[in-house]
Amino acid sequence: MARTPSESPPLHLALLNDLDQMLTVYDQAAQVLIAGLRPEGYFDKFDPDALKWPPGQGPSGSVDLQGLEHRVKLVAAIYQGIPARRDERLADAHELFGRLMPRYHEGNRIYLQVKDQFIARKAGTAQDFLQLYQTLYLEALAKGELFSPDVGEAALENLKITLVPLSHAQAVAEALSSVALDDDARWKAVYTYTLDGTTQEAPLRDLLQEVAQRTLDFIAAGGLLATRYNYLNNLAWFGLSVWKVISEADVVRYRLGENPDAQDDALAANLDLAKSMMI
Repeated sequence: MARTPSESPPLHLALLNDLDQMLTVYDQAAQVLIAGLRPEGYFDKFDPDALKWPPGQGPSGSVDLQGLEHRVKLVAAIYQGIPARRDERLADAHELFGRLMPRYHEGNRIYLQVKDQFIARKAGTAQDFLQLYQTLYLEALAKGELFSPDVGEAALENLKITLVPLSHAQAVAEALSSVALDDDARWKAVYTYTLDGTTQEAPLRDLLQEVAQRTLDFIAAGGLLATRYNYLNNLAWFGLSVWKVISEADVVRYRLGENPDAQDDALAANLDLAKSMMI
C-alpha cells in the first residue's frame, strides 16, 4: 500500500537521507550500549580504556582498519557472552514462575471458599465481594516492589521497546471501579479456608490481601519470564547476531576499498541500510 503524502517515511529511510548524521548516531548508540552493558560483565577481559567505540568520522578522518577490527572485538564480546547470561536469567525466571504457581492456585481456592461464605452469610453479593478484593488488589499493586529490572530490562523499558512486568496489569487494575471501604465493618469478619486438610481462619481483609499478593506475585513472575525471553533471545541474541555480521562486513568493505577493482557499491549500500535499521 502506498503511503499518503502526510505520512512520514520509515525512520531508517529518513536516516539514509543523511549518511553522515546516520553514522554519527550509529556510533553514539554503540558507545551508549557498551557503557550500559559494562556492569553486565561482557567486557571483563578488556582494558577499561579500550571500551571505546572507534567513531566512523572524526578530526583524523574516517575509521581505519585497526578501529574496525576493534569494533569487531567489542561486538563479539557481547555476542559470545549472551548465551550464558540468557540461560542463567531465563532459568532463574522460570524457577521463580514455577515456585509461585502453586501459591497462586491456592490463592484462587482461598478466594472461592471465602466468597461462598461471604454470600452465604448475606454479607453482600458476589459483585460486592469483588469490589472488596479489587480495593486490596490496588493497594498491593501500588507498593511497586514486585519487580526489579536488570540493566537490559531497564534500558528496553526506558526506550519503550518493551514494558516491565505488571505494567499492563496495573493499567487494568486502575481501570476497575473501586470504592473507599476502609471503614467497612465487613473487613473484620473472620472467615475460614481449607487447603490439603488444614483449616485456617483470619479476618476478611487479611485473607484478601494474601490472595491479592499471591496473584500479583505470579503475574510479575510470568511477566519477568516473558520479558527476559523477549530481550535476551529475540532482541539481544538475534540483534547481536546481525550486528556481528555488520561489524565484520565493515572490515571486508574496508579491505575491498583498498583495491579499486574489487570495490562493491552494493555491499556499501546494504551496510548503510543495515546500520540504519539497527538504529
